[in-house]
Amino acid sequence: MTVTRPYRGVSATERTRLRRESLIQGLLDVVLADGTLGVSVDKVCAKANLTKRYFYESFKDLDALFAAAADAMYDTLLTHMIEADRRAEGSERLRSLAADVIENLAADSRIARLYTESPAHPVLRQRRTAAIQSFAAYLNRISSGSDGIEPLDAARAYVVVAGATDLITGFLDGSIATTKDHVIRATADMAEAISR
Repeated sequence: MTVTRPYRGVSATERTRLRRESLIQGLLDVVLADGTLGVSVDKVCAKANLTKRYFYESFKDLDALFAAAADAMYDTLLTHMIEADRRAEGSERLRSLAADVIENLAADSRIARLYTESPAHPVLRQRRTAAIQSFAAYLNRISSGSDGIEPLDAARAYVVVAGATDLITGFLDGSIATTKDHVIRATADMAEAISR
């Protein structure tokens, strides 16, 4: 029987988790500096201050690392949306959700760049599409107050979330000349329109 002892008071499981998180943070640092196309295992390992051995213990390849970073980003956004929805009331609910997403993306320029470059990266684009579907389902639930969703309502929610995603992307990367407040208001107005 093999006994794994803590190292400096940290269990092997926790060390593995911390290394994995360091590699995700390293990826985000490289994305900010060089974009998604400039990412390499060597650069990520250098930013994370870890060897390639630890990289491949945590991730099969760069695609797996990109997927993990995207999943963490979208999970965090959805969690914040749910919390914002619980805090807000009445007509402020949808505005609060839109504001929360934009504030969270804009708060970390590394996350913002990962988000804005997602359409051009195959793995990130796949995760982005899944997130749009998930966010649209959530919008439908809070709009209808039910899990039973009509196909037309589902399509409307998808259009709203996909449109908001493109608008937010354009705002963050500077390709759409608008303000944060206009993005929030436009997104909330679109979402409110389908909830009527």
